[in-house]
Amino acid sequence: MESGPAVADGVVYTGSWDNKVYALSTFGNPTASFAGIPAIATTTAPAPVAEPEPSFPLPVVVLVIAGIMIIAGGGFVVRRWHVRKKKPSLLEEQD
Repeated sequence: MESGPAVADGVVYTGSWDNKVYALSTFGNPTASFAGIPAIATTTAPAPVAEPEPSFPLPVVVLVIAGIMIIAGGGFVVRRWHVRKKKPSLLEEQD
């Protein structure tokens, strides 16, 4: 069975899905029990303030990309040196 809230003497009584009856006054103070079930006053707490998200770590990204390029470039230079050392004819220009 479902029902809407009831108002009596400036107090709003409402049921909830947790099988409890809540009583809310205009001042947010708890009131006496209703039909043998303790009344619980609920108040609305302010929404928590979200922490600002950290800014995008652009310097870190730039350093990582630069490091990858240096390692890749160094690998290319070492490979080219190794090929020249083993078979210099591979890198000579053909006429």
